[in-house]
Amino acid sequence: MMNIFTIPHKDIAPNDVWNLYFQGECSKIINNTNNATVSLSNKNEVFLFQCMFRNCLASIINLTKDYAHIMHSECFFESCSSDIGPAVRINHNDCSIVQHRFCSHNCSASSEAHHSFCSLRSEGLNFVDESSACGCGNSRSPILFWNNLGFMRFSSTNISKNIGSQDVALFAVSKKFEKLNYTTIESNNASDTKIICLSNGQKYQNENCNILKNYQESSSGGVIFIFGQLTLNNCSIFGDLGQGKIFYCDDFAYVVINNSFYDNLTSFWNHPINIAENNLQTSNYSDFNYNYGYLCDLYSNKFNPNQKDNNIKCSMIGCSSRTDFIGKLFVVLIIKR
Repeated sequence: MMNIFTIPHKDIAPNDVWNLYFQGECSKIINNTNNATVSLSNKNEVFLFQCMFRNCLASIINLTKDYAHIMHSECFFESCSSDIGPAVRINHNDCSIVQHRFCSHNCSASSEAHHSFCSLRSEGLNFVDESSACGCGNSRSPILFWNNLGFMRFSSTNISKNIGSQDVALFAVSKKFEKLNYTTIESNNASDTKIICLSNGQKYQNENCNILKNYQESSSGGVIFIFGQLTLNNCSIFGDLGQGKIFYCDDFAYVVINNSFYDNLTSFWNHPINIAENNLQTSNYSDFNYNYGYLCDLYSNKFNPNQKDNNIKCSMIGCSSRTDFIGKLFVVLIIKR
């Protein structure tokens, strides 16, 4: 039997949300709507809360120092652009970054990382939690989330209708990849190849994820590129189109699929995919009555978790202050019982 679940999140983050990830005091920046960038030169612990950034032309959070803890929560990034990482740029620093309950819409980079470029030098936190990135990118540059090293997690996040040359949703390299879970990666478009890239020969685990209707132009790759070990549990893989395959596996890659739904599991070079147990294959995508989950809505009277259209409800028109910002977040999961 098919069950469709929506997971709503509270409008307001708990008062101690910083302490869910870090310990100690922090410099808190609230309701920043004027400054295009955030200065971190004299601060080691910085928390941005309910800030709005529109049409910024440089990396908003640009960290160039070590031993810092940075977090943004309930922030909105609209039509921001830079050469690399318009929202966050961390270039090989010993630090931690948590991106929590944000919405990124229509952001792009001329070089790479249409939302964030987070390259750490240590095993600090490198988290993306309870967030949405919709309608970002361009066809010339790769990668939405560029995450290198750190204790890494992508959780309860919607990545929909983004475009890029390759690795359109995320590029991840981590020796400590906690999980990618409760996440929908849907209707992303690669002008070349690859939607998800999991590299560096590590162990990766995807749980309770939807990978749906993604497109790649090139025939020389796959929706999921894996160089390492990948386990998919309770996932749905449907309607992924284009010239490439579903998986592109390195010679030493190993993929296991458990308790999941799929329409096909093609792989480049015919690399074997291990279908372990309790999986269901179907060719009729419409049977599942999928409920689209675009999860960033700033207007409570328009929020309808049962709406089944294709509109991205992610706009800042009319929003001028923190009181206008209502973060509504849900992730749709299709699971089997």
